[in-house]
Amino acid sequence: MLDYTHTFFTAYTEGHFRPHVAQKLTIAAFELVANGLRFGTISDKVVVELLKGTNWIVVRVTNSTITARIAMLTEHLYRLQSSPEGTYMEEMRKSLGGGGQRAMLGLARVAHEAGLEIFLSVEGSRVVVEAYCST
Repeated sequence: MLDYTHTFFTAYTEGHFRPHVAQKLTIAAFELVANGLRFGTISDKVVVELLKGTNWIVVRVTNSTITARIAMLTEHLYRLQSSPEGTYMEEMRKSLGGGGQRAMLGLARVAHEAGLEIFLSVEGSRVVVEAYCST
């Protein structure tokens, strides 16, 4: 599923946006969908949307998950907003070093590599993660 979504998003964004914007959107879509699939409940769908305004584009992914994962996501996004580069480097170390710590590198890539702002909203078990890109 993730590979098909990535292929579609890559083709679509490359056909509609400048190359550097398309690359950012593709990273965001891949990582947000991967997180929705990885951390979401299997009994509910993962929805991905691409929204365009006058001078912005948003990749939005919605899914359901459990309370513990919402808390983990909230904390991770707080660290990313405080220090995108520092959090990215920390997650890279976790990813490469093992040590039993689970890396959350995907969102760090969106914030640091793609330079997008990430926002989270939660309603019950429903999670909406949005990555904003200026055009």
